[in-house]
Amino acid sequence: MEAGDPGISLDLIARALDAMAVSVHATVDSERDPLADPLLEETDRALLSRELLKRQIARRIAERHGVDADDVRHVLTNLERPPLARLAHAFRRARLRRHAVH
Repeated sequence: MEAGDPGISLDLIARALDAMAVSVHATVDSERDPLADPLLEETDRALLSRELLKRQIARRIAERHGVDADDVRHVLTNLERPPLARLAHAFRRARLRRHAVH
């Protein structure tokens, strides 16, 4: 575990502190937590949560392999698409690049 690692679950931290007989009081900083917005619909909250998790996973993969985290996130997003949608997206991107080059 590293200090400030957002990938460490609060449950794991609580169990570790309990094993060491340490009591801690923690609060969530709602100003910094995009999921704490009371106006956020539940479906939007789920999408945002999923996107934040995907970014976190991408960052870890990128650090491990020395690549750009946004590129990894892009690949992870594409893997969620059905094969035909992935292919159509690739063709659209290729067409845009071709027009940008010429």
